[in-house]
Amino acid sequence: MRAPLTALRELFKESAYIYWVVLRISLPLLVAIRLLDEHFGIVAVVGDLLAPIMDLVGLPGQAGIVWATAMLLNIYSALLVLISLWTQLELNSAQVTTLMLIVLVAHALPIELRITQKAGVRFFAMLWVRISGALAMGWLIHTIYNAGGWLQAPAHLLLSPPPMQSGWGPWFLGQAKNWAFIYLIIVTLVAFVRLLKITNTERLLIFLLAPILRTMGVGKKAVTITMVGMTLGISYGGALLINESKKGDISRRDMLCALTLLSLCHAVIEDTLLVMLVGAHISGVFFGRIIFSFVLMLFFAQLIKRLPDTTLEKIMLSRNPKTSS
Repeated sequence: MRAPLTALRELFKESAYIYWVVLRISLPLLVAIRLLDEHFGIVAVVGDLLAPIMDLVGLPGQAGIVWATAMLLNIYSALLVLISLWTQLELNSAQVTTLMLIVLVAHALPIELRITQKAGVRFFAMLWVRISGALAMGWLIHTIYNAGGWLQAPAHLLLSPPPMQSGWGPWFLGQAKNWAFIYLIIVTLVAFVRLLKITNTERLLIFLLAPILRTMGVGKKAVTITMVGMTLGISYGGALLINESKKGDISRRDMLCALTLLSLCHAVIEDTLLVMLVGAHISGVFFGRIIFSFVLMLFFAQLIKRLPDTTLEKIMLSRNPKTSS
């Protein structure tokens, strides 16, 4: 009896910590957005500025503020912004899926790009990979959905957002409901990830995908670590790759391919479930993301093979004499 109680205690303790980190970052941001929108119409301004980029992926310009939040902060903060703007955006299911797909590819960039930089890849090179990869995937999935006429019905949240009201009291009440919803999501996801570990599902995924990863330039020594990052997140996989880069056991080309794949496709289980709870469809945020990432990596791996070391050093790899070339 003590073991289940201990597991529950640890589950809620971990969930509460994640929730506090998200809330501490997101609450000031949401208040700032509301203030700036009331006095300066910041949502419309950002929409006008980002309209050409968002138009490429079939989204209204105002959706750019959700993506910008994800890139600067994290997915949870972006979801809170999305929920707060839900009635203004009026997105259909295809658009929500597209938006969440680009969020999954490019988010938490200040932190995650620093991790890949420490592992031996240039900051701005990987920044280009993340943003261009997100837009390429967003354009592809938008084009496919639009051509087939799929997922064109209005998107629905599990939690219906409150209608826009004047005054801070109703606004804070609505946000409190949103934050309660986010907490339930966090508890659910933490429990699910723990279940995956208990059932050894991660090991099965590693076994099944290892041969495919090798065709993408990810050498045998980097396969397991790359799969850890794909299932658990770039913070886990990237940290392990940083350690390996210091040892010099993995070639720099293998390291580059592994980090590029991780940048495009990481935390595929946890993050996918998270965005599906706000209406994103599994066809885009899971299958589409994995397929597009693998196809892009096949081309990238061939390009890497053909580039000389000096060129790679100049445009992609940071100087790190401890890694092998």
